[in-house]
Amino acid sequence: MRLHSRDAGRRERAATELTEELGLDVRPATSAREAVRDAPLVAACTLSETPVVPTADLAAGATAVSVGSFEPHRCEVDAELLRRADSVVVDDVGTAAEHAGPIMTALADGSVRRADLADLGSVLVNESEGRRGNGDLVFYNSVGIGVQDAAAALAVLGGL
Repeated sequence: MRLHSRDAGRRERAATELTEELGLDVRPATSAREAVRDAPLVAACTLSETPVVPTADLAAGATAVSVGSFEPHRCEVDAELLRRADSVVVDDVGTAAEHAGPIMTALADGSVRRADLADLGSVLVNESEGRRGNGDLVFYNSVGIGVQDAAAALAVLGGL
C-alpha cells in the first residue's frame, strides 16, 4: 500500500504509524503519480480545494474514492476523472448535487448528467451498476450520510 502527502514529514509519519497500527506494509510515495500508478483502489482523504489525484495515472479498472470533497469548494479530483469514469457513484444523488464539489462542477458544466449518477445504496442492492467490466474506471464521491455510517457500524459490529 502506498500513501502520499505533499508534506514529506507527514507522509513518513503516517506510513510508519499505519504500518505499526494495522500491520500492513504502508510505504510513503514521493509523488501522487507514484501513489496511484497501477493501484486498483485510490482513496483521496484530504480537505483540498484543488485536485490531488492525477487522473492520467489511474489504472484501467481502478476505483477512485474521494472522501474529502464533501463541500462545494472542496475538490480532490479533477473534471477529467468524472468525464473518464465509466460509473460515478455517490452516497445520495440529491445530497451530492448540493454538497460535493466535483459533482456540482460536473453537473454545472454538463460533463455529467444527474441521470448518470448512481446512489451507493442502489449499487449495493444491484438496482444500478457500479462496474460493468473489469476495465471500468469507477469514481465514488462520499459526502457522508449518517444512516450509512450507522449501517456500516452495525455490520462491523456483527448486527447485520
